[in-house]
Amino acid sequence: MSRIVKLSTIILCILTLYEGLLHFKSIQNTSIPEHGREITLMSHNLYFKNVNFDAVLSIIAESDPDILAVQELTPKWKTFLDDNIAESYPYTLTIPVNGAQGVGIYSKYKLYNHEIFNNPRTKKPFAHMAEVSIGDKTIQLINVHLASPAVALKDKSQFIGNYNRNYKHRKSQIKKITKRALTNESKYSCQILIGDLNTPSYEPAFKNLKANWSNSFNKSPLNLKYTFPNTTNLIPFLTLDYVLGRGKLEFIETRVIPGGSSDHLAIACRVLI
Repeated sequence: MSRIVKLSTIILCILTLYEGLLHFKSIQNTSIPEHGREITLMSHNLYFKNVNFDAVLSIIAESDPDILAVQELTPKWKTFLDDNIAESYPYTLTIPVNGAQGVGIYSKYKLYNHEIFNNPRTKKPFAHMAEVSIGDKTIQLINVHLASPAVALKDKSQFIGNYNRNYKHRKSQIKKITKRALTNESKYSCQILIGDLNTPSYEPAFKNLKANWSNSFNKSPLNLKYTFPNTTNLIPFLTLDYVLGRGKLEFIETRVIPGGSSDHLAIACRVLI
Protein backbone atom coordinates (compact mmCIF):
# COMPACT_ATOMS: atom_id res chain seq x y z
CA MET A 1 0.00 0.00 0.00
CA SER A 2 1.47 3.33 -1.07
CA ARG A 3 2.08 6.17 1.38
CA ILE A 4 -0.67 8.26 -0.22
CA VAL A 5 -3.21 5.45 0.10
CA LYS A 6 -2.27 4.92 3.76
CA LEU A 7 -2.56 8.62 4.50
CA SER A 8 -5.91 8.82 2.70
CA THR A 9 -7.18 5.83 4.67
CA ILE A 10 -6.13 7.39 7.98
CA ILE A 11 -7.80 10.69 7.09
CA LEU A 12 -10.99 8.89 6.03
CA CYS A 13 -11.06 6.94 9.30
CA ILE A 14 -10.58 10.12 11.32
CA LEU A 15 -13.37 11.89 9.45
CA THR A 16 -15.70 8.91 9.85
CA LEU A 17 -14.98 8.78 13.59
CA TYR A 18 -15.55 12.53 13.89
CA GLU A 19 -18.90 12.29 12.08
CA GLY A 20 -19.95 9.40 14.31
CA LEU A 21 -19.05 11.22 17.52
CA LEU A 22 -20.77 14.39 16.31
CA HIS A 23 -23.93 12.47 15.46
CA PHE A 24 -23.91 10.83 18.90
CA LYS A 25 -23.47 14.22 20.60
CA SER A 26 -26.20 15.74 18.46
CA ILE A 27 -28.87 13.18 19.30
CA GLN A 28 -28.10 13.62 23.00
CA ASN A 29 -29.53 17.14 22.81
CA THR A 30 -33.06 15.71 22.97
CA SER A 31 -34.77 13.20 25.24
CA ILE A 32 -38.16 11.50 25.05
CA PRO A 33 -40.72 13.53 27.03
CA GLU A 34 -42.98 11.97 29.63
CA HIS A 35 -46.69 12.24 28.89
CA GLY A 36 -45.85 13.81 25.54
CA ARG A 37 -48.32 15.17 23.03
CA GLU A 38 -47.86 15.32 19.29
CA ILE A 39 -47.81 18.58 17.37
CA THR A 40 -47.09 19.33 13.72
CA LEU A 41 -44.77 22.00 12.37
CA MET A 42 -44.27 23.33 8.89
CA SER A 43 -41.59 25.60 7.44
CA HIS A 44 -41.77 27.23 4.05
CA ASN A 45 -39.68 29.83 2.29
CA LEU A 46 -42.43 31.49 0.26
CA TYR A 47 -40.04 33.20 -2.21
CA PHE A 48 -40.67 36.92 -2.32
CA LYS A 49 -41.05 36.96 -6.12
CA ASN A 50 -43.61 34.16 -6.07
CA VAL A 51 -47.07 35.27 -7.28
CA ASN A 52 -48.74 31.85 -7.37
CA PHE A 53 -50.25 32.20 -3.90
CA ASP A 54 -52.86 29.46 -4.32
CA ALA A 55 -50.20 26.75 -4.87
CA VAL A 56 -48.70 27.56 -1.47
CA LEU A 57 -52.12 27.74 0.17
CA SER A 58 -52.92 24.21 -1.03
CA ILE A 59 -49.72 22.88 0.58
CA ILE A 60 -50.56 24.56 3.88
CA ALA A 61 -54.12 23.23 3.78
CA GLU A 62 -52.95 19.70 2.96
CA SER A 63 -50.46 19.61 5.85
CA ASP A 64 -52.64 21.58 8.28
CA PRO A 65 -49.74 22.21 10.71
CA ASP A 66 -50.28 23.39 14.27
CA ILE A 67 -47.48 25.92 13.78
CA LEU A 68 -46.44 27.41 10.45
CA ALA A 69 -43.10 29.24 10.11
CA VAL A 70 -42.56 31.20 6.90
CA GLN A 71 -39.64 33.09 5.41
CA GLU A 72 -39.52 35.78 2.70
CA LEU A 73 -42.85 37.11 3.96
CA THR A 74 -43.72 40.24 1.99
CA PRO A 75 -46.63 42.60 2.73
CA LYS A 76 -48.55 41.00 -0.17
CA TRP A 77 -47.91 37.53 1.20
CA LYS A 78 -49.00 38.63 4.66
CA THR A 79 -52.27 40.06 3.32
CA PHE A 80 -52.96 36.86 1.41
CA LEU A 81 -52.25 34.59 4.35
CA ASP A 82 -54.23 36.79 6.74
CA ASP A 83 -57.20 36.63 4.37
CA ASN A 84 -57.04 32.86 3.91
CA ILE A 85 -55.74 31.16 7.06
CA ALA A 86 -56.60 33.58 9.88
CA GLU A 87 -59.47 31.41 11.15
CA SER A 88 -57.16 28.42 11.53
CA TYR A 89 -54.29 30.41 13.04
CA PRO A 90 -55.57 32.92 15.62
CA TYR A 91 -52.07 33.64 16.95
CA THR A 92 -49.57 35.32 14.63
CA LEU A 93 -46.25 37.11 14.87
CA THR A 94 -45.19 38.55 11.54
CA ILE A 95 -42.52 40.91 10.23
CA PRO A 96 -43.38 41.48 6.56
CA VAL A 97 -40.63 43.09 4.49
CA ASN A 98 -40.45 43.95 0.80
CA GLY A 99 -37.78 41.63 -0.56
CA ALA A 100 -36.42 38.45 0.97
CA GLN A 101 -36.06 39.34 4.67
CA GLY A 102 -39.62 39.02 6.03
CA VAL A 103 -40.51 36.28 8.52
CA GLY A 104 -43.69 35.09 10.21
CA ILE A 105 -45.16 32.55 12.61
CA TYR A 106 -48.79 31.38 12.39
CA SER A 107 -49.94 29.27 15.33
CA LYS A 108 -52.98 27.48 16.72
CA TYR A 109 -51.42 27.97 20.17
CA LYS A 110 -50.74 31.16 22.08
CA LEU A 111 -47.55 33.04 21.20
CA TYR A 112 -45.83 35.58 23.42
CA ASN A 113 -42.46 37.12 24.40
CA HIS A 114 -41.46 37.93 20.84
CA GLU A 115 -37.79 38.72 20.21
CA ILE A 116 -36.28 39.82 16.89
CA PHE A 117 -32.73 39.31 15.59
CA ASN A 118 -31.88 42.02 13.08
CA ASN A 119 -28.98 42.21 10.65
CA PRO A 120 -26.79 45.06 12.00
CA ARG A 121 -26.24 46.47 8.52
CA THR A 122 -29.70 46.23 6.96
CA LYS A 123 -31.73 46.39 10.21
CA LYS A 124 -33.92 43.61 8.78
CA PRO A 125 -34.62 40.30 10.56
CA PHE A 126 -32.72 37.06 10.08
CA ALA A 127 -34.59 35.32 12.92
CA HIS A 128 -37.26 35.80 15.55
CA MET A 129 -38.03 33.93 18.76
CA ALA A 130 -41.34 33.36 20.48
CA GLU A 131 -42.63 31.30 23.37
CA VAL A 132 -45.50 28.93 22.64
CA SER A 133 -47.92 27.72 25.32
CA ILE A 134 -49.19 24.18 24.66
CA GLY A 135 -51.12 22.68 27.55
CA ASP A 136 -48.90 22.77 30.60
CA LYS A 137 -45.74 23.12 28.51
CA THR A 138 -43.86 26.12 27.23
CA ILE A 139 -41.64 25.73 24.18
CA GLN A 140 -39.32 28.23 22.56
CA LEU A 141 -39.70 28.53 18.80
CA ILE A 142 -37.01 30.20 16.68
CA ASN A 143 -37.92 30.96 13.06
CA VAL A 144 -34.76 31.49 11.02
CA HIS A 145 -33.76 32.80 7.62
CA LEU A 146 -29.98 33.09 7.44
CA ALA A 147 -28.08 35.15 4.88
CA SER A 148 -28.37 33.67 1.39
CA PRO A 149 -25.19 32.44 -0.35
CA ALA A 150 -26.83 33.54 -3.62
CA VAL A 151 -25.15 36.93 -3.16
CA ALA A 152 -21.87 35.23 -4.11
CA LEU A 153 -23.22 34.61 -7.62
CA LYS A 154 -23.82 38.29 -8.42
CA ASP A 155 -20.17 38.72 -9.36
CA LYS A 156 -18.79 35.37 -10.46
CA SER A 157 -15.27 36.75 -10.74
CA GLN A 158 -15.35 37.38 -6.97
CA PHE A 159 -17.28 34.23 -6.10
CA ILE A 160 -14.79 32.71 -3.65
CA GLY A 161 -14.34 35.90 -1.65
CA ASN A 162 -18.06 36.69 -1.64
CA TYR A 163 -18.98 33.15 -0.59
CA ASN A 164 -16.40 33.21 2.19
CA ARG A 165 -17.84 36.47 3.55
CA ASN A 166 -21.36 35.07 3.35
CA TYR A 167 -20.26 31.89 5.14
CA LYS A 168 -18.73 33.92 7.97
CA HIS A 169 -21.93 35.98 8.16
CA ARG A 170 -24.11 32.87 8.48
CA LYS A 171 -21.74 31.38 11.02
CA SER A 172 -22.03 34.56 13.10
CA GLN A 173 -25.83 34.45 12.86
CA ILE A 174 -25.90 30.81 14.00
CA LYS A 175 -23.65 31.69 16.95
CA LYS A 176 -25.92 34.55 18.04
CA ILE A 177 -29.07 32.43 17.83
CA THR A 178 -27.60 29.46 19.69
CA LYS A 179 -26.02 31.65 22.38
CA ARG A 180 -29.37 33.33 23.02
CA ALA A 181 -31.20 29.99 23.09
CA LEU A 182 -28.77 28.49 25.60
CA THR A 183 -29.11 31.49 27.92
CA ASN A 184 -32.62 30.61 29.10
CA GLU A 185 -32.95 26.95 28.11
CA SER A 186 -34.10 25.92 31.61
CA LYS A 187 -37.33 27.90 31.14
CA TYR A 188 -38.60 25.58 28.43
CA SER A 189 -39.59 21.97 28.12
CA CYS A 190 -37.98 22.10 24.67
CA GLN A 191 -36.63 24.49 22.06
CA ILE A 192 -37.24 24.26 18.31
CA LEU A 193 -35.20 25.99 15.62
CA ILE A 194 -37.00 25.97 12.28
CA GLY A 195 -36.60 27.58 8.88
CA ASP A 196 -34.31 28.28 5.95
CA LEU A 197 -30.74 28.09 7.23
CA ASN A 198 -29.23 28.51 3.75
CA THR A 199 -26.57 26.10 5.02
CA PRO A 200 -26.02 22.63 3.54
CA SER A 201 -25.45 19.84 6.05
CA TYR A 202 -21.88 19.28 4.83
CA GLU A 203 -20.67 22.77 5.78
CA PRO A 204 -18.67 23.11 9.03
CA ALA A 205 -21.15 25.76 10.22
CA PHE A 206 -23.93 23.20 10.23
CA LYS A 207 -21.73 20.67 12.01
CA ASN A 208 -21.12 23.27 14.73
CA LEU A 209 -24.87 23.75 14.96
CA LYS A 210 -25.38 20.00 15.45
CA ALA A 211 -23.25 20.14 18.58
CA ASN A 212 -26.14 21.92 20.33
CA TRP A 213 -29.18 20.79 18.34
CA SER A 214 -30.68 17.53 17.10
CA ASN A 215 -31.66 17.34 13.43
CA SER A 216 -35.18 16.07 12.71
CA PHE A 217 -33.93 14.71 9.36
CA ASN A 218 -31.74 12.12 11.14
CA LYS A 219 -34.35 9.43 10.50
CA SER A 220 -34.91 10.35 6.85
CA PRO A 221 -33.13 8.79 3.85
CA LEU A 222 -30.68 11.22 2.25
CA ASN A 223 -32.63 11.61 -0.99
CA LEU A 224 -35.77 12.62 0.96
CA LYS A 225 -34.09 15.58 2.67
CA TYR A 226 -33.46 17.85 -0.31
CA THR A 227 -35.43 21.11 -0.34
CA PHE A 228 -33.69 23.24 -2.97
CA PRO A 229 -34.04 24.12 -5.79
CA ASN A 230 -37.68 23.54 -6.65
CA THR A 231 -37.68 24.07 -10.40
CA THR A 232 -38.71 22.34 -13.59
CA ASN A 233 -35.10 22.31 -14.81
CA LEU A 234 -33.44 20.51 -11.88
CA ILE A 235 -34.34 18.03 -9.19
CA PRO A 236 -33.62 19.30 -5.64
CA PHE A 237 -30.09 18.41 -4.51
CA LEU A 238 -29.47 20.62 -1.44
CA THR A 239 -30.92 20.58 2.07
CA LEU A 240 -31.31 24.18 3.23
CA ASP A 241 -34.51 23.98 5.31
CA TYR A 242 -34.59 22.25 8.69
CA VAL A 243 -36.35 21.55 11.96
CA LEU A 244 -33.86 21.23 14.82
CA GLY A 245 -34.55 20.70 18.49
CA ARG A 246 -33.25 20.69 22.07
CA GLY A 247 -34.75 19.45 25.31
CA LYS A 248 -37.61 17.05 25.97
CA LEU A 249 -38.91 16.24 22.51
CA GLU A 250 -38.90 13.39 20.05
CA PHE A 251 -38.96 13.81 16.29
CA ILE A 252 -41.41 11.32 14.81
CA GLU A 253 -41.25 12.14 11.11
CA THR A 254 -40.01 14.93 8.88
CA ARG A 255 -40.92 15.02 5.23
CA VAL A 256 -40.27 17.27 2.28
CA ILE A 257 -43.52 18.32 0.62
CA PRO A 258 -43.45 18.05 -3.19
CA GLY A 259 -44.82 20.74 -5.45
CA GLY A 260 -45.69 24.32 -4.70
CA SER A 261 -44.61 27.47 -6.46
CA SER A 262 -41.62 28.59 -4.41
CA ASP A 263 -37.97 27.95 -5.21
CA HIS A 264 -37.83 26.01 -1.91
CA LEU A 265 -39.84 22.92 -1.07
CA ALA A 266 -41.74 23.10 2.22
CA ILE A 267 -41.02 20.70 5.07
CA ALA A 268 -43.47 19.26 7.61
CA CYS A 269 -42.50 17.70 10.92
CA ARG A 270 -44.37 15.64 13.50
CA VAL A 271 -42.87 16.00 16.94
CA LEU A 272 -43.68 14.72 20.42
CA ILE A 273 -43.24 17.42 23.07
